[in-house]
Amino acid sequence: MSVAPYTYTDGQNHRLTLRPVTGHGGGEYVWVQAENLAVGGAVTNMWLSVDQVHALDVTLANRFAAEFTDHTGDTLAVRPTADFTPFEVTRAANDDGPAETVRVVVLTGRLREVRTALRNTVARAQGKPAPVNEALVQARAAAADMFEVEVGERRPAWRVVYTDSESATGVALVCTADGVDDVHHVIEDGPDGPVRDEQGVYDCCPGVQFETYSTVLAAYLVELLNADAELPAEHGTTGEKDTRGSAPQQGESTHPRPRALPEESFIRARERARTAAYFRGARTAADVITAPAVSSD
Repeated sequence: MSVAPYTYTDGQNHRLTLRPVTGHGGGEYVWVQAENLAVGGAVTNMWLSVDQVHALDVTLANRFAAEFTDHTGDTLAVRPTADFTPFEVTRAANDDGPAETVRVVVLTGRLREVRTALRNTVARAQGKPAPVNEALVQARAAAADMFEVEVGERRPAWRVVYTDSESATGVALVCTADGVDDVHHVIEDGPDGPVRDEQGVYDCCPGVQFETYSTVLAAYLVELLNADAELPAEHGTTGEKDTRGSAPQQGESTHPRPRALPEESFIRARERARTAAYFRGARTAADVITAPAVSSD
């Protein structure tokens, strides 16, 4: 299975790309490319050897400035500051033209991600599996054990839900109740007709749910949790056989993965349904209050 190269695009629309390559002599390298994505923008690249990748990782970890040169004379320079680290890839002057540099600015908060991508890319170039985060493997296994007890599935699907704040800021397991057990409301004027309220939490829903107080964070966590649940075994799901793409196995969710962010038309329909339910409840309460008293005589 081919793996897409790692890419990082900065605020100036300059992109850094890392991909594993094999040299003419059979050596393993990381191909580093910096590209100005503007129309007619420059593209520069260079080769990092395995030893240079390891040295670059140490350099970045210690926030040192350094420069690396490949066998063609092209260079990569990194000059860390408190807030960011510029990656400057320079093409050496040759018969095709003068020297040219493209600068990609990596924010300090994203530097660890780039370092991990470098290590993973050189591992793929050497034909090795990507390093495994053992803490993540253990946390994933513990969560799978809990889910199996709580809902009967080791890798369940997740969804964004509306909470008491009346916003889509909650995260909950997908409710798989059906038939008489399903007490979800039906939104009559959904974008494609009547539709089950998948963003609501009802008595039939699993109890595993939490509030994030952010619509953006809730959507991100749902995408992250669902993507993690679909990872094949070689990504660190220790002790679990990868059966994705075949018939569902015991402990795997058969419920379709929901969109993290509901469509605007669905949101409007849901709000109308909630408003209508409120006024129906208000009318019922008014009818009870104004109903004539029934004499006991």
